[in-house]
Amino acid sequence: KKVRCIIMPYMHPDSIALMVKNKLGKDIPPEQMFTTGQKLIKNWLKEKSVQDADYKGLFAHYYVEGAKIRETSCPEVLPGEFSFTKDMIPDNLDIAVFGHIHLHQSMGKVGSTEIVYPGAVERIDWGERNDPKGFISLSIKERSWDFIELPVRDMMKINVEVMPDEEPNEKILKSIGDTAGKMIRLEVTLPEGFRTKVSEDKINEKLKNAFYYDIRWVEKKGEKIGLISFTTNPYDLLREFIELNYAKNPRKDELLNEGSNILKEVLE
Repeated sequence: KKVRCIIMPYMHPDSIALMVKNKLGKDIPPEQMFTTGQKLIKNWLKEKSVQDADYKGLFAHYYVEGAKIRETSCPEVLPGEFSFTKDMIPDNLDIAVFGHIHLHQSMGKVGSTEIVYPGAVERIDWGERNDPKGFISLSIKERSWDFIELPVRDMMKINVEVMPDEEPNEKILKSIGDTAGKMIRLEVTLPEGFRTKVSEDKINEKLKNAFYYDIRWVEKKGEKIGLISFTTNPYDLLREFIELNYAKNPRKDELLNEGSNILKEVLE
């Protein structure tokens, strides 16, 4: 059987602009650049699709408007991206296979042409941690395709909130389960000033068998209510500011001493 593949590699927006300029022989307004590029590519694809073959497919690396980025989101357009519209895709093909979007999906048909994203073969970012991954297998004889799912690395997100009356190391370490070979994101929320009580060496040791991990610290700051004296003395202002905002911080005295030294260096 004769198989015809139409290949449309990714073009950066700057390359699209250059193509439009070369084709038209003149500059056009920036706001018309993408729509003009879409028309030129649509005509080129239509010309290539009419050539005879037993099986014809388009293989391209672009966002097709309406494609899902995540299971929960479906934007109309990606800002700054040159995108395909469905009407750019020839309606006389067997399949149009697109890359660029990591989520596997079928976008239905344009005429006889089915639009398919195989998706990425591995989870790339945390928004994909629940997505199935794999590739598609084409049957020329049956004019069909199947999605072949692949085993993927686990991605685990661990959220821990340490309360003021809790010992942070014990709480954090207990929350970390089996992490061997997994990608881990540990996000710890803790009261202001508690970060110095945390033994990061112990946490790193607990996570050492993970394939990759990152730790994010979120310090929960309480509302500060109080009055600062009406004074122009910078040392008094510094002292009252630290007392109001860092009264429970274990490094309060160190902050006051360092701040006083800076003021002394500048003012005296």
